[in-house]
Amino acid sequence: MTSEPITDVCVRCLALSELTWALGKVPRLRDGGTESEDVDGDAGGSRESAEKAAALAAPLVPTAEGLEPHPGDLVRAVEGVGSVRAKKVEAQYRRWDAAMVIASGVESGLAGVCMCSARYPEALRHLSDPPPVLWVRGSWEPLDDGSDNAIAMVGTRRPTIVGREAARRIGAGIARSGGTVVSGMALGIDGAAHEGALSVGGTTIAVLAGGADRATPPSHGRLYDRILERGCVVAEMPPGRRPEKWSFPARNRLIAALSRATVVVEAPMRSGALITVEQAHDLGRDVFAVPGSLAVDTCEGTNRMLCDGALAVVDGGALVAQLGMNRAGERVAPAAEGPVADIHRALSRGALSIDELGIRTGGILGPGEIELALLDLELAGWIIRRSDGRYGVVDRWAA
Repeated sequence: MTSEPITDVCVRCLALSELTWALGKVPRLRDGGTESEDVDGDAGGSRESAEKAAALAAPLVPTAEGLEPHPGDLVRAVEGVGSVRAKKVEAQYRRWDAAMVIASGVESGLAGVCMCSARYPEALRHLSDPPPVLWVRGSWEPLDDGSDNAIAMVGTRRPTIVGREAARRIGAGIARSGGTVVSGMALGIDGAAHEGALSVGGTTIAVLAGGADRATPPSHGRLYDRILERGCVVAEMPPGRRPEKWSFPARNRLIAALSRATVVVEAPMRSGALITVEQAHDLGRDVFAVPGSLAVDTCEGTNRMLCDGALAVVDGGALVAQLGMNRAGERVAPAAEGPVADIHRALSRGALSIDELGIRTGGILGPGEIELALLDLELAGWIIRRSDGRYGVVDRWAA
């Protein structure tokens, strides 16, 4: 599903993207006509400041001397940045080169679009602080579909076994009903949600806190590659950037914005997943939670959400239908490789028991892997469990 990388970015948006990294937040240029005091105590409403802010209303253009207007002017025109910090940021910013950033993105197989581009995802424009540039690796199709066909799934990095399996099942249910699963590719619930969608050949979007050219965390390198086969990886950070502490909650606002609704599977009271919930509320999006045990700390946040009015969800397919997203009659193909594909190929030659499947697949898959693959295929409607305990493929799709 990958597409040829394209770059449709202006230098001004690239510069603002660099400032996002340097400042640890999406920069907003000062309103030149507003008297204000910045955090370092400098007056932000002087005539000089107003003229600089006005000049920055037009896109920056590369010149023989670098950027025009001067990069330092851009730094000092950002809300909340006074002269002391501006000097530090400017020193770092002087080494920045727009052409090198673009070349790095193309070399990494990334596509870049800025807020000035017609292809910039419309869903992100609804944010109060949209990313100046969005970097994408993989297929554009999930983003072109828009947020109305996507559901975010988030939760703790340390889920229970039950929580992890719930994320897989719900993710698979969303995907097999034609929906796109959006998450952050983090350990725990995020990874399980992506895996659930991929297990039934569905589409998923991973939103990273660092550059889109590398897996975050590195241990999810294989998952990163699989996501590129069935969807895309996106990030607002420039290529090559490693995630910072502040960039994870910043990433969460993109997850919420790219989705029709947000589902929290397991989350303690102070979970970063609840930041996504706040962003979803601010955007007027629906929020759902998976009920959990009262005796488990990682369920405390989700159970509190239910008490505060969030809707409960236990089935991804039912959620897609509830939101009016169901694509009747659409069948999602099983995964092209991996345990699910191996099991489906084995069963396509005849009904088999779990023990027989272990032998047929050459003993490579353990009983646990086989059972999970069977569950994914059964949830997707590709196989059924017969009365004799063996599994067989379904000859036709039952919508």
